[in-house]
Amino acid sequence: MGRLSGCILLMLVLLLGTSQVVMYADAQPIPSSLATGIELEIDFGNSTIILFSDIEGTDVLSITEGQLDLVVEWYGNLAYVTAIGGVSNDPQAGLFWQYWVNDELAPVAANLMIVNDTDHILWRRTSSNFIDPPRTEMDSGVLVGLIVIGILGPVFLGILQAITMRRSKVT
Repeated sequence: MGRLSGCILLMLVLLLGTSQVVMYADAQPIPSSLATGIELEIDFGNSTIILFSDIEGTDVLSITEGQLDLVVEWYGNLAYVTAIGGVSNDPQAGLFWQYWVNDELAPVAANLMIVNDTDHILWRRTSSNFIDPPRTEMDSGVLVGLIVIGILGPVFLGILQAITMRRSKVT
């Protein structure tokens, strides 16, 4: 019976771990305070660069919106910037707005990226392999995994229980 309990525990851990991944996509960070001394650099990709210094703010999107006009498409609670200062993405040329904080490509949408004092934000209109906007719907791989675990899990547990019962009869 110890193996069966261990298998049940393992399946629960797998299910909970999978649900954590899905819930993270909808998480909204809460800024603890207003960051100061922020530097914002906009590189239009045509030798035009604008630099703003000593800015205050909480997240990349609001800081950028405070300095220039933006066009933003929303995908659930994720902001996808499609134009800055009147310069839009150009899918045919493969040019898209991306941003970096302290020389690291940001891993989240601009409205979710909380900044700290003296951070350097760089927006660059550049070619990239990252042409799809962020998605809020569940990844198909996660969905398939949940279905497989939901269907095969009870079957697997039934097989383990049958094996355990046979072993207990033998001994």
